[in-house]
Parts: sequence; C-alpha cells; structure tokens
Amino acid sequence: MSRPNNAGQGINNLRLTVTSCGGEVLILTGNAAVVLRKDRLPRFENLPSSLRGTGVFFTLPTRF
Repeated sequence: MSRPNNAGQGINNLRLTVTSCGGEVLILTGNAAVVLRKDRLPRFENLPSSLRGTGVFFTLPTRF
C-alpha cells in the first residue's frame, strides 16, 4: 500500500538500512556518482561520460 506522506523515501530507507548493517550504497545518475557509507561523509565523483537513467547498487557485509 502506498501513502502520499512516504513518497520518495525509498532511497533514503535503503541507505539507512544498508549503512546501519555496515554496507554501502552507490548511486549513479547522469555524469555523477555518490557512495554512501555509515559514519562517513558522502563521496561524490564526476563520471567521464553521461549515463541515461539512474542506477542504485548496494553491498552488504557477510559473515560466515
């Protein structure tokens, strides 16, 4: 179910969940990228070429 007051919170909720587990989020859009990690400032990068659309990727640590 979707509610008007939570529209646009998906990326932020993903960031909070992933970084609280010690992972990182990578967001690519246009000619820019940002890496988000817990307790660190976001790292912004300019890409050499422009991408169409937006990609959101994340990694989570695994423990065996």
